[in-house]
Amino acid sequence: MKIKFYILILFLFTIQLCFPQQKKVDSLLLALKATKIDTNRVNVLNELAEKAWGMSKYDKAIQYSKQCLVLSDKLGYKKGIAKAYNTIGLVLNLQGYYEEALQNHQKALAIKKQLGDKKSLSITYNNIGLVNFNQGNYIEAVKNHLESLKLKEEIEDKKGIASSYINIGLVYKMQNNHKDALKNYFAALKINQEIDNKKSMATCYNNIANIYSLQKKFSDAIHYYSLSLTIRKEMNDSRGIGGTYYNIGFINEQQQEYRKAIDNYLASLEICQETGDLEGIAASYNSLGKMSAEIHEISKSKQYLNKGLEISKKIGSKEDIKQSYHGLYLTDSATGDFKAAYNNYQKYIGYRDSLKNDENTKKLVQSQMQYEFDKKEAQTQADQEKKDALASEGKKKRQITLYAISAGLFLVLILSLVIFRSLQTNKKKNKIISLQKDLMEEKQTEILDSIRYAKRIQYSLLPTEKYIAKSLNRLKNDIN
Repeated sequence: MKIKFYILILFLFTIQLCFPQQKKVDSLLLALKATKIDTNRVNVLNELAEKAWGMSKYDKAIQYSKQCLVLSDKLGYKKGIAKAYNTIGLVLNLQGYYEEALQNHQKALAIKKQLGDKKSLSITYNNIGLVNFNQGNYIEAVKNHLESLKLKEEIEDKKGIASSYINIGLVYKMQNNHKDALKNYFAALKINQEIDNKKSMATCYNNIANIYSLQKKFSDAIHYYSLSLTIRKEMNDSRGIGGTYYNIGFINEQQQEYRKAIDNYLASLEICQETGDLEGIAASYNSLGKMSAEIHEISKSKQYLNKGLEISKKIGSKEDIKQSYHGLYLTDSATGDFKAAYNNYQKYIGYRDSLKNDENTKKLVQSQMQYEFDKKEAQTQADQEKKDALASEGKKKRQITLYAISAGLFLVLILSLVIFRSLQTNKKKNKIISLQKDLMEEKQTEILDSIRYAKRIQYSLLPTEKYIAKSLNRLKNDIN
């Protein structure tokens, strides 16, 4: 009954999710008919591929992406080519074809490096890291996720930064480094809460719960799984719901509630089969095999484990292959087939050691330590450059002030010299004027003296009035 109930819920979620998505697809198909053979048509094809991928229609997604590649190549539209390769890589990764996925992402990376788009580059590095992770190549996974994180920090892409922290945390989890895994998960959760990114918050809650489950802190694990499941149901995230059922099944397993674990693993398997999640299918089969062995259903256990091993090898997932061999080793031991048990145990050990050893763990930690050191070093250098720039600016300002004061003093000096020269000139002019005045006064005195002298001579030569009167009187008398 429980399984049927889960399937019904999944069906209803899928219906709710698909209707609005299908409307968008229909609109894009109409737009495709209306567009000419140009970059707009490439963009529509890329959007159709992304929608198909989001609806788990992987064949359609590949078909649209390949059409996009042909047209983009004809138009020389590099951005369209890179995006198409990226979508193909994502689809192949989800289907478990890791080598082909990696090849497509590498092609996208080469083009994006030419275009110089940091955001797009960061996404491709992230996608390559995810493929490395699925292959069990954890050192390369961390390198690519750190490269992605560096670019995201440069462009202040908070959503992307949170995503990188989650991916790095997943690698630490696979190395059983729970402390550093939780550190990265909580760092991602804090950012997602700040920007209200609910989908990523659900992922963080789920991953935190996974660590607490491994640490046997089951009440904490259930708390965070519940937070994750609530958000995923709100968003109709069927793939996420399937993952949460799987994780709750793992807690049931840890608590030795094997029947409950089987119910949750079966619910997860149904969802993974609906969405075409091969890795999820492999993990579900492996877990179902282990639980069936615990309740002594050995035949069913081997059937599940062999299916899990087949799919794990098909997709090249070392972690799932390791789990398959471990389960087969336990079932063979339980049935007394010690030769098969020994062979499976040897294979299990081989995959376990290839995934986890001291050298890899050391390199993994060193990678992030080096990244953090480089980050701090870059920050220190940036701070020093800022100080140097401020000091240089201050020095430049002081020099400008000094030049301004010097220029001012020079102008004052020039002005003083001009004034002094003017004063000297005026002084000379005044002296000349004074001399001229004195000379004129002297000449005037001389003239006046000459006039007076002439007047005296004149007076001395002329008879006096008294003498004239006397003479006139005498003449009168003579006449009479």
